Amino acid sequence: MENRVADYAIGAVHESKVPTSCGCFRRYSGMKIICSVPDDPQPLPLEIAYKVARSEIVALTLQEEAEIDVGLLIAKTAEKEECWIEQGPSRKLFPAP
Repeated sequence: MENRVADYAIGAVHESKVPTSCGCFRRYSGMKIICSVPDDPQPLPLEIAYKVARSEIVALTLQEEAEIDVGLLIAKTAEKEECWIEQGPSRKLFPAP
């Protein structure tokens, strides 16, 4: 993966060459997937492997880009706790906008 500057590796192997213990789809070492590919022109395991890889890359990218203002989060939590203590648990802490 390093020499290809890739974030994810997908190995597509003909179903006749894959051990039965692997099944049709197996994840290895985090960001690597081996999938069994039949003679079908649109193999489902390969399509699933691509979608899983894409979903994980997108999720990691969004996670890296997300910034949380911890100070604001603490302040809002304290504010809601205070409101709850003053008004009791029967009041809605998060009113609809």
